[in-house]
Amino acid sequence: MLLRLVKDKRRSFMLAGLLLACSGAMAQTAAPATAVPAAGNGYEVARYVIVIIAFVMACVIAVLGSVLKVAAAMHLERVKEEEKKKADLLKPAASIFALLLTLKLSAQDVAATAAPAKASYLPWDITLFLWVLGIELAVILFLVRSLLQFLPAKKAKTAEEIEARKKLPSFFQKINKTVPLEQEHTLDLQHNYDGIRELDNNIPGWWKIAFYGTIVFAFVYLYRMFVAESMPTQLQELARSNEAAAIEMQAYLANAANNVDEKTVTMLDAAGIGTGHEIFIKNCAACHGDKGQGGVGPNLTDEYWLHKGSLKDVFYSIKYGWPEKGMKSWKEDLSPVQIAQVASYIKSIKGSNPPAAKEKQGELFEELAADSVVAKQ
Repeated sequence: MLLRLVKDKRRSFMLAGLLLACSGAMAQTAAPATAVPAAGNGYEVARYVIVIIAFVMACVIAVLGSVLKVAAAMHLERVKEEEKKKADLLKPAASIFALLLTLKLSAQDVAATAAPAKASYLPWDITLFLWVLGIELAVILFLVRSLLQFLPAKKAKTAEEIEARKKLPSFFQKINKTVPLEQEHTLDLQHNYDGIRELDNNIPGWWKIAFYGTIVFAFVYLYRMFVAESMPTQLQELARSNEAAAIEMQAYLANAANNVDEKTVTMLDAAGIGTGHEIFIKNCAACHGDKGQGGVGPNLTDEYWLHKGSLKDVFYSIKYGWPEKGMKSWKEDLSPVQIAQVASYIKSIKGSNPPAAKEKQGELFEELAADSVVAKQ
């Protein structure tokens, strides 16, 4: 790709100019050395990397320069039109020199008009290194292009060379041990059926290696599976997968439970109801009684409710409360799981008829298949 690029004079100049322009743009954004903040570890690593790249590119330039010197000497001996070739050789150098001079002058103009307190995106030394890298790359492109000018043109192949090249086996023929079409008669087994000839083709080496490898793999697999038992069987793998899936399911359910709200709450099992009873005794018994019979608050065991009595409605009332009626919001004290447990416990004591139950309050509530959540007034 590089050789194709440098063969085209315009493309090589455009690439060199683009690289130098990018370096110049970075230099223009840099502030004076007194305004550059202390660089971190990232800049230190960048400095080392850029210095190494610059050193390698300098070595490449030195090698290309030596090769170009030898090629130029050979070229001068071979080419008669020496003056014309020298003029052609100086054209790219003059163009690059003019480009560098233009960029340098434009960078100086920008630096002269820039404010002293302008923010810096890169430290000045990294910007300088980027300039050096751009110049080195431009020089490398110039040297490679000049070297290609000195290389002798490829001679056209004769008909004999082309024919001999065609007779050489291809890479596909080598790895598969096939023969050219005109030599298939050497493999003919003289067995012809319905116009199909049988050939004595050899099995490729890579196919034999793969086949023998499967045999070795089979013996190793059988030994590990049934002798050393260092590999799990399919049933053991299934059991492990089920265990891992169960753990993931528990984690998912725990997260899902924490995300429950008045729209997704469902009736819990006996364990959840038991935990809800403990929370109820600790936080709710002072107002509603230890059995939900009521006290300062209403009776929670009958069918009459001040704010409807579905599971979702009870969850809503516990979560947001009814401050105007003395019922505080518990969403800051209890988690969504705990609120669901308390709501499930309250629904489980419906019709328990505890002693000394408070008189009915509110309206008769009938359970429906789907009850809407009460709207807080």
